[in-house]
Amino acid sequence: MEEVTQTGHQQRPTTDQIAACAARGRMPEAALTAYEWLLWYELRDVYNDFRSGAVTKEDGEQRKQNAINRFDRLTGQAEEDRKTVFRCAELWRKMESAAAEYRKAPSLETADKVMNIIYGIL
Repeated sequence: MEEVTQTGHQQRPTTDQIAACAARGRMPEAALTAYEWLLWYELRDVYNDFRSGAVTKEDGEQRKQNAINRFDRLTGQAEEDRKTVFRCAELWRKMESAAAEYRKAPSLETADKVMNIIYGIL
């Protein structure tokens, strides 16, 4: 399940790969994120419930799809949160740089630079 891309980054397992491990009751070989573990545990329970006769195939498929939809929603939100953190960090870096420049040489131009970074004006 664990693959490395051409850029050297570990490729994340797909939901199908996680589901296949859960169906077999096997722990995934790859290091999973918290959301991937949550999906694996949910799907493992769905498959166990189906095998024990606690749910029908249709109910199990619906529960599986709900788990995958929840996983997609959570990972999408986590990615948006991660991007927001990086955008904020970049904004603070630029603001600190412009403020340091202003402290060294106060002028209308360096003040305008700070204002432009903060408010996106000028």
